[in-house]
Amino acid sequence: MISPGYEFSDYVSQLDKEGVGLEFRRRTMKSRLYQFPEDLTLEEAARRFVTVAFVRDPWDRFVSAYFEKLRRPNWEDVKVRPGGVN
Repeated sequence: MISPGYEFSDYVSQLDKEGVGLEFRRRTMKSRLYQFPEDLTLEEAARRFVTVAFVRDPWDRFVSAYFEKLRRPNWEDVKVRPGGVN
C-alpha cells in the first residue's frame, strides 16, 4: 500500500525491484491500491460506487481557442514539432 507522502516514482521503483514487468504493472497497482472484494459483481459495483464526469463548457472552449490560436501575439516564436505545435 502507498503511504501518505510516498512518491509515485518510488512506488514504481519498488514494483521494479519486486520483478513486476510492464505488462503486469497496471493490474498489480490496481489490485494493491483498490482492494475490492473478489466476488464483486457488476450490478453490485454499480450500486456501491459513483461515477463522476467533468464536462467543460463549449463556450469556454471556444473563447480559450480564440485567445490561444487567433489572438496569439508571437506566432513567430511558436516551434513546430512533428505531430503538432508546442
